[in-house]
Amino acid sequence: ARMRFLPSLLMLSSLLQKVEMSDARAIVRDASADSLVFVDELCKGTEAKAGACIAAATLERLASHNGCLGLFATHLHDILELPIERSALELMRMETEPGDGEGGKWRRRATWKIGHGVCTESLAFQVAEKYGIPDEIVQRAYALSLGLEQANARSTEVEAAKINGAAGGQEEVVEPSEEEEQEEVLSFDRGVQVLAGLASEALGEDAEAIRLQRGAHPPPSAIGYSCVYVYRLSDDTYYVGETDNIAQRFSAHQSTRKSGLTDFAFVKLPKGGKSVGRLVETQAIRRMAGMGFDLISEADGMHSNFGVR
Repeated sequence: ARMRFLPSLLMLSSLLQKVEMSDARAIVRDASADSLVFVDELCKGTEAKAGACIAAATLERLASHNGCLGLFATHLHDILELPIERSALELMRMETEPGDGEGGKWRRRATWKIGHGVCTESLAFQVAEKYGIPDEIVQRAYALSLGLEQANARSTEVEAAKINGAAGGQEEVVEPSEEEEQEEVLSFDRGVQVLAGLASEALGEDAEAIRLQRGAHPPPSAIGYSCVYVYRLSDDTYYVGETDNIAQRFSAHQSTRKSGLTDFAFVKLPKGGKSVGRLVETQAIRRMAGMGFDLISEADGMHSNFGVR
């Protein structure tokens, strides 16, 4: 009975993809600057990487060519790594907050609010638990996800090491002396130096830190690339983050931090994509926290990816 049912499932999947592609073709053909377009999970029924590329190309066309206003929702996170035109895009995410109970970071709940940034995780474990998947399966799934996250982190570190090797071998990391740390610990310049140094190590080449004054705009050459940034607030607290839309992120931080942003600098990562960006972000947070910087983003150094600030 199962073998007889399988062809029906395959036919249904093929039919759904056909309908989806027909709808996408019609939207791309007919949408204009006066259109309001909603696209939900385009290419969800096909292979993930190819689907991400088709979805990304469609999104790029709608934003840059058709010029329409709309909402494009997706779980195809590879889109974030693709070099598409992003000047007309604004990245948003559904926000979450810690939930009740014990058992791991996945016990979170939706706030039903949309915020700036991206989120590469979902509430899949909560949904599975809520709708009756046995607890031992949910816990096992969560353990597997942690193992996968650690494997990806190791892979990123290996890739960064390969890049360093291709650039001429490992470089010796010179740690500042205790006297230097005490003298520079509260210096924004020192934080920028740490960030640029770690980015240079990951890229295997010199990475330039670019400073932005209030009201300024990042150079066009930074658009579409993963960037790691650091800023200081008027109360001498610091924040380190990663983004693939530095213009939007700089604007958001200027307008939302009540205590006042006083200094801001970022480093563009022209190779390695978001994975290297997150690696540098985590390393910078840990290094600066260890030096004594008062970081409001210190928790992000624990690889919690429920939305990138």
